[in-house]
Amino acid sequence: MRGRKKWILLGSLIIIILIPVFFLDGWIEAGLEKGMQAVTGARVEIDGFRFRPLTLSFSWKRFQAADPGHAFRNMAETDRVKYQMQWKSLFQGRVAIDTVWVDNLRFGTDRAADGRLPHVSSPPRSERSGPLERFEAELERAILKSRARLETLSHSVHVDSLLNRELTFPGRIDSARIECGRTASRWDSILEFYRPLDRVGKLRKRAASLDPQKIKSVPEGLRALKTLDEIRREWSPLKDSIQVWSVSLESDVRRLGNLPGQVRGWAEADYSRLRDRLVPDLNPESVGEMVFGPMMLKQLQNYVRYWRIVHRVLDKNGDEKTKKSKIREPGRPAFHLGIISAGVHTKDQRGNAGTWHGSATHITTEPRVLGQPTGVRLEYARDDTRSLISGFFDHTAEPVHDRIEWSFRGLPIKGWDSGEDYLPKLKSGQGDLQGNFSLKNRQWDGILEIRLHDSAWNFQGESVLSRIWKGISGQTVKVTARAGGGEGSFRLSVQSNLDNLLSEELKKEALARVHESAAELDRKLWSEYDKAVSGLNEERLPLQLKLESILSSLKSSGELDILLKNLSETLKNRL
Repeated sequence: MRGRKKWILLGSLIIIILIPVFFLDGWIEAGLEKGMQAVTGARVEIDGFRFRPLTLSFSWKRFQAADPGHAFRNMAETDRVKYQMQWKSLFQGRVAIDTVWVDNLRFGTDRAADGRLPHVSSPPRSERSGPLERFEAELERAILKSRARLETLSHSVHVDSLLNRELTFPGRIDSARIECGRTASRWDSILEFYRPLDRVGKLRKRAASLDPQKIKSVPEGLRALKTLDEIRREWSPLKDSIQVWSVSLESDVRRLGNLPGQVRGWAEADYSRLRDRLVPDLNPESVGEMVFGPMMLKQLQNYVRYWRIVHRVLDKNGDEKTKKSKIREPGRPAFHLGIISAGVHTKDQRGNAGTWHGSATHITTEPRVLGQPTGVRLEYARDDTRSLISGFFDHTAEPVHDRIEWSFRGLPIKGWDSGEDYLPKLKSGQGDLQGNFSLKNRQWDGILEIRLHDSAWNFQGESVLSRIWKGISGQTVKVTARAGGGEGSFRLSVQSNLDNLLSEELKKEALARVHESAAELDRKLWSEYDKAVSGLNEERLPLQLKLESILSSLKSSGELDILLKNLSETLKNRL
């Protein structure tokens, strides 16, 4: 009876041990999928996972990680993967993998099933409003703004709407008419009380009454000289005031006379500006941003999505609930991998072999507890293809400091689509891609450079740029984008080695397309000008003539000086 109980206990123990053994692979596979999905924010699928505890080896038959920004595209996909960890390194606090064998590593492949996760909860407000999330929002606004740049090359312009919305000289003419009315009212008020010509006439009449021929004696001559001095004393301040008002009158007359030329200048400035509005700014300095800006911005957006995956891991230490429930000693986080190093051998469907070598330091979900920044470096080599990705992530304190650099040389490209319907699709070719991003003190900067060579383009339908691209097929295309910003600001500049050619050809294309609109603009703008100038002249010309007449009369009052001088000399000679 006792022996039977032993066998029952032994059998039960074996069953208890075998149950985890049989189900362990499935548990680990499900755990890995859920953990990776929490990081990427999209579906992750692992098929055929196998774990051998005695040798610490792992393998699976297939791996797919969906792109969080594209429901039916994979970020990465592999066939069979196999690697083995080292017992000795684990006891030393390190994770070391000598070699990872990967069959057919692929990026950006299509998916048959939707890669979105069901019922994904929104991230906390603090996470959504971080610098990286604001960076994404700024990129999204810039993409929407840049997509409208080339619309006027293929759509007609409504000239009436353009004139109603953007014409400025009629308003300026209205202001000039109001100013003419104010000038007229001001001089009417002045001349109502100040009548210098009446006083000049009286003084001239008194001076004319002093006829030297009628003076017969010395006393009469002395009385005449005394009267002449009285006239001079009264004339002197009057002459000064006339000079002051003459200067003011001359200024107003000159301003009224210059108005026609000014109005013409306003109209010509409007015409030049509105004619330019019929087509976008197609100068070499701006055409690169216009043509390649949307494409480069979307590439930047893709990289930021991948960058955010890293932030989801490193920023978990910012959760207030976790901080309160798990207070840890400095340098002792809940999860920490000091060093990870691995070599990866890959083979594609054609049998081409490649080698990846990667290393990472201080991987943790609590960088503030650990107090050490995370570093990543990954290199790849195959034939003439070379790739390098390195990253530095310092989330030990606020503000965070990140920097990522990458360089890909000799990448074979097939069937690449920029996502813009006015650009042709790339059938085949080779590409070089390099760039960097940095985030520090809530300010970010990035550079992205794409170089395509030995390229063949696929022209599906006629687009604005098809003719230009057919002429450069097979040539090298190099595009460089520089972007930056922070706290709601955004700046972008894009240059390419095709800017001069694109500028010339697009100007020809644009002007040909807007020829009728330009003729309509010319006709309607100058018709509006004639009407506005006619209304202005109805008020300006009578006022100008009136002020010129007053000014002429004031200037003629200077003849009184000559009269008084001649009269004084004659009287003195008579005495």
